[in-house]
Amino acid sequence: MTKPRRVLIVFNPIAGRRRKRLFAQTVDALNARGCVLDVQVTQGPGDATRITRDAVSTGTFDVIVAAGGDGTINEVIQGMTCTGAGEAGDGPHQNGLYDGPAFATIPFGTVNVLALDVGLRQQADAMADTIAGSAQVAATVGLAQNENLQRTFLITAGVGLDSAAVKYLSPRLKRVFSWGAYIFSMILALIRDGDVCLTAEIDGDVVKGSTIIITNVSRFGGPHVVAPDARVQGDNLTVLVALGLGRKNLIRYGLAFALGRVPALPDIMVRNFKEVRVTAPTGYPIQIDGDGYGTVPVTFRLAPAKLKLLVPQGYVETKK
Repeated sequence: MTKPRRVLIVFNPIAGRRRKRLFAQTVDALNARGCVLDVQVTQGPGDATRITRDAVSTGTFDVIVAAGGDGTINEVIQGMTCTGAGEAGDGPHQNGLYDGPAFATIPFGTVNVLALDVGLRQQADAMADTIAGSAQVAATVGLAQNENLQRTFLITAGVGLDSAAVKYLSPRLKRVFSWGAYIFSMILALIRDGDVCLTAEIDGDVVKGSTIIITNVSRFGGPHVVAPDARVQGDNLTVLVALGLGRKNLIRYGLAFALGRVPALPDIMVRNFKEVRVTAPTGYPIQIDGDGYGTVPVTFRLAPAKLKLLVPQGYVETKK
């Protein structure tokens, strides 16, 4: 007799407030597949990490699910990869994989880049099949570190127009206007911070640019592909550097992004890396999975292990 899959769902009710019916349908679908569920609802920032870390320490669960947006995913990842007592990514691991449960997501955010990249449809049966299924990949985990920051990430990080926009992004406006809030904050960032010149030291090579994006997936901020060869189960992270400086170039990059034309731009450098250090003449904000975390300097590198990530069966078959 097959042992029932024990699943912890860490549910962010703010991210999921417009999709309560879909969440309930997914829970019903998981119950129908014989899963034993424990749903924990977050009350505020840091809750998802605390809930996850406590769950990992008990060894009770086979899968931990982040039900929310990119920020919820990031908080859950902290609990699965960090002890909270040392450097980022210091969680127990062996044979190149973090110990403990596999990770999955029920995507309720504005963008849901990870779900897009692995082909996870926002349908109850599709999400339940993935969580209850056996298809998984070893997902690369990134680290972001400076003297005030120790954080892992699974999706993206960055310094530039995107991180400046996050600085101006009001959580209230984000809830009410969704994409409209992002556009407004991007315009503010362009006006107030569009003249920045960043320096990136990429595995010893020094380049300058106006925006630097670290990604573990092929998409950034939406459905458009910006790094065609990036894969969550790769052996590297990918860095994109917008080499052109000034507001005119940033507007050009923004239009190319909106039209899905970023890979065609000759002045966007894309390469894999082991370590990137980003500096600026003055403190400039850092974003990790869509939330702000202090200012540069910051170093991005690979975590010491990968994370077990549940994905749709079709993704495994197409990526073989």
